[in-house]
Amino acid sequence: MKQVIYIVILVSLLLQTSCKKEEDFRGPEINISTSNFELVSPLKASSYTVDFTKKDTVTFEALFNEVCNYTIIIEGQVSGAVKTIEGQGDELLAYWNGNSDKTFFKEEKCVVSLFVLGVDEAIQKDTLEILKKMKAPGNLIADFEPLSSNLLVGFWEADVNGKPTKVWCERTSEVALQGDYAFRLTGTNHLKSSNRFLGVAYAKPIVGRNGVNNSGVKYRVGSEIANEVWFNVWVYGNGNDDSYLVVKFMQDDNKSGDHDGSLDNGFEYQIKDMSFSGWRLFSVRYDQLTAGGNALYGGSGDKIHRPDLIAQIEFSLWSKVSGRPVSATIDYPIFTLNKPLAQ
Repeated sequence: MKQVIYIVILVSLLLQTSCKKEEDFRGPEINISTSNFELVSPLKASSYTVDFTKKDTVTFEALFNEVCNYTIIIEGQVSGAVKTIEGQGDELLAYWNGNSDKTFFKEEKCVVSLFVLGVDEAIQKDTLEILKKMKAPGNLIADFEPLSSNLLVGFWEADVNGKPTKVWCERTSEVALQGDYAFRLTGTNHLKSSNRFLGVAYAKPIVGRNGVNNSGVKYRVGSEIANEVWFNVWVYGNGNDDSYLVVKFMQDDNKSGDHDGSLDNGFEYQIKDMSFSGWRLFSVRYDQLTAGGNALYGGSGDKIHRPDLIAQIEFSLWSKVSGRPVSATIDYPIFTLNKPLAQ
């Protein structure tokens, strides 16, 4: 009887091990090139000068003498933007519409490198030039470039209990994500308490650019249905968690021509975790925004999300610490329709 039990246990363990091994090998097949690998037909692009505003797509083609995993890496020589395209087979066919993995391409020359798995170095390099970069895939709120300076209309300085807390709101070219400039808010909390409001920069829409004229200026968002509109913004983190950013959407619900904080709705999006390093994309659907808690600043409305009535957008800086300067840097705030901005 004991032998039967031992046999049953052994068979069970073998079956579990077999299943575990099968699970471990799930996923895409990996094909490593051999020492006989050859490039039968070199990598060729459909165009070496491209205007992405005309919805041009670059097609890449190549032929190998064996099936292998391949990678195309496109690197902007000015922006530092990178696009990686991966595939497998003995025939390479890939498409690029001007997008990037992280930072944005500019109108610049790019180096295109082809790698195959099993070879340490690029087997081919070439160059192409972006004549015009791709258009924003949505309705841009502000790009912070000098020629678009009227998109950001001002800032406010907060005085806390008589102690001036100067909040600097300025363009910065140090860590620009898109174009040549991003936008930075910096300030210091002089009180001992945490989670202190320091100041705010605000943006208004411009008729003919990112606004529509409907009983006053409203943002062009693409839909009046709240669960179809997404807000997206890139935020730069410096690796500490001393500050956070609050984005507030001020509606003109009574269609008076501007937002009235004591009558109209204000909805908030709080980005509380700033502990990351580098650029990170944040996206939220408009119907998921939280109503403002202050009755005088957008908390007195009927709590109905009306994205087509947004008259003003505020970016406010908050400090979690006392006595240390904090900052928040943003770029490329944009509305998209039915889905968030692809990273």
